[in-house]
Amino acid sequence: MLQSLRIKNLALLDEAALDFEAGFTVVTGETGAGKSILLGALALLAGERAEKTIIRQGASACEVEAALYFEQPKKIDALLAGLDLPACEDGRLVLKRSLSRDKAPKITVNGGLATLAALQRLGEHWIDFHGPGEPRRLLKESCQLELLDLFGRAGGALATYQEKYGAWRGLLAEREQLAHETRLAPEQLAFLQNQLASLDALELTAEAVETLERDSRRVAHAQELITLAETLSAGLTGEDGVQTSLAAQVRAAKQLAALDAASQPLADRLGATAIELNELGAEYAALAESLVFDDGQAEQLQARLNTWLEAKRRHGGDLAAVVAARDDLRHRLEAQGDLEGALARLDLRLAEQEQAMKKAAGNLRTLREKSAKDLAKAAAKGMAQLGFRRADFSVRIVPLAAPGPTGDCGTEFCSPRMSGSLCCPSTGWRQAASSPASCSRSRRCWPTSTPCRCWCLTRWTRTWAGKSAAWWARKWPPSPAAGRCFASPTSRRSRRRATRILS
Repeated sequence: MLQSLRIKNLALLDEAALDFEAGFTVVTGETGAGKSILLGALALLAGERAEKTIIRQGASACEVEAALYFEQPKKIDALLAGLDLPACEDGRLVLKRSLSRDKAPKITVNGGLATLAALQRLGEHWIDFHGPGEPRRLLKESCQLELLDLFGRAGGALATYQEKYGAWRGLLAEREQLAHETRLAPEQLAFLQNQLASLDALELTAEAVETLERDSRRVAHAQELITLAETLSAGLTGEDGVQTSLAAQVRAAKQLAALDAASQPLADRLGATAIELNELGAEYAALAESLVFDDGQAEQLQARLNTWLEAKRRHGGDLAAVVAARDDLRHRLEAQGDLEGALARLDLRLAEQEQAMKKAAGNLRTLREKSAKDLAKAAAKGMAQLGFRRADFSVRIVPLAAPGPTGDCGTEFCSPRMSGSLCCPSTGWRQAASSPASCSRSRRCWPTSTPCRCWCLTRWTRTWAGKSAAWWARKWPPSPAAGRCFASPTSRRSRRRATRILS
């Protein structure tokens, strides 16, 4: 959802800022109010190329910025990761583009510098423009394939294939890396083994890391913590503490309950409170004892904390990154022990994954082939309803040389071959052309005998040049090659009369 749009020094606009609410938004205004400039700003953020002439006269640079919100940002985050750009924060995508007269253009996505190609990739996922130039997208093979999958409801099959394809590509990269792996020297092996041993000693689990960080904080503030815990324990259970003065109150409450049975629940609650305070005092005393660390324990905790902080700095800022680095380190050491065997095992896994990927690709291709036939029929039927005679629309499935992210096949929308001009759906007669060049069948046209397109009659125009359509049909019988189009007149007199009429 588009949340906000800010424009500065674009075309005729000095500065404008808009905030959009959820739902359907309509922007209206008189001619010249700036509606097209808003669309132009969105087009710039979608990656459209621009000249410096769009900068407002008298300004040195123009700037366009927008904030978008994605309720499910997983897909857009994956695209951002593939483009090496920062991920969305709380589903919010921030795009900014500036164009200067004397400096290089600047594009940022979520604060990171981006290229125009990256902005175009992102634009395909967050905006659709519907206008006179929109049909040009049908010329793109990726758009044709997307439309075919939408028509055939192939989203599930495509997701399954992409999962298998991603796993296969990952194994290929691992296989290539392992194939180029060289034998490490004994010193390098020892270094890697020491690193792995230090990571294994950390017990890389969420609970163990939390305990380590807690104990480290306790060691750093041990004396202060001990003093506070002992103070609380003495205040609750000491000679001058709460428990001593509360004992007399408990005895008084019991005497009251003996005289009045209705006050017994109150006496029970007071007794429970005294017991709870006594237990709290004992627990604070135990905590104070546990906070006493000897020098050996403190040094050991500090060493483990330093190892954990160094691992976070080297391998990433969270536990998952450190665990992944540890697993990768263990895998490298295992591969060094049996490099040839590791390659053989990896080849076996690669073959199994490739077979699974090809099976998923075959299922996707079969579904697309069926969808292509249904789409061609539906498109031909729709074109016939629009008045195209003998419209021939076909969708071809083209095999690819190698499997890709969208399957092992592509698609081609074959442009329809239309014989003749548009036809009236109710009558089947062609609409008359307004000039020789606007009719659709190429032939030698009189009176100039130059290659152009033949003239047609229209049934819904009852007379033409004072003569009925039947008269013209008798005068110039239909040509077999032209279908219902009328052939040129044969006699010289008829040519002169037609020339006077048409002129």
